[in-house]
Amino acid sequence: MVDAGINKDSVFEAALQETVRHSLHDIGEEHEWTLIDTPKVEITAGDKLLEDSGKLSYKAELTIFPEVAIELRVKIVRLFAGLFKWARNLSLKAAVMNVAIGEKMAGVIRAHGADASRIRVIHNWSDGSFIKPVPREENHLRREWSLGDKFVVAYSGNMGRAHEFETILEAVSLLKDRTDILFLFIGDGKQRELVETWSKQKNIRNILFKPYQPYELLGQSLTAADAHLVCLKPELEGLIVPSKFYGAL
Repeated sequence: MVDAGINKDSVFEAALQETVRHSLHDIGEEHEWTLIDTPKVEITAGDKLLEDSGKLSYKAELTIFPEVAIELRVKIVRLFAGLFKWARNLSLKAAVMNVAIGEKMAGVIRAHGADASRIRVIHNWSDGSFIKPVPREENHLRREWSLGDKFVVAYSGNMGRAHEFETILEAVSLLKDRTDILFLFIGDGKQRELVETWSKQKNIRNILFKPYQPYELLGQSLTAADAHLVCLKPELEGLIVPSKFYGAL
């Protein structure tokens, strides 16, 4: 459960080390990992992989760049899209193994030239020993936020440009008069202001906004809800995997 606004490189490097230890022990520890998630890393990846050909790196794809930026209409990226794709495809072919976090993403990587035998899918996960179901009466955030006996539908995490909120807002609008249902938005991002402004304009009363909660309260905040919402713009399927799904489970 990682927000796109924080340093994902350091977070995912630590996560991948655990993944390698548990899931890819058969591959061996003599190789290095190259984490691919930002334009800066992607551009330099091809050169690095060729440079270090003595101990070729594994490559972990968390999002597919530059296609994500192109779909989100980032002008500078669209201008140099050909160069970015060339560097990305070079690194895919040079890596001894490419790790995708979903089956559709693996298909995208394969379509861009990576050999199928050098692609592995390792799904994201959440810490089941840390995030556990908490009964309503024991969840102090439900008490603190005065959720009572309401059925709470939550969106938790990054409200970024890649997320499709139109469907969610339509559902909120249809249920705006249900006093027994509350929509809870926890987090931040590019689209939070849009959602908040919309709710004020529509005079939605059964909606509540909260900031990101401290890590140690993640279990409480996730289990404060009775149902979770996960969304993604259709054109980004296979390019991004909504990791909040795993925490909600």
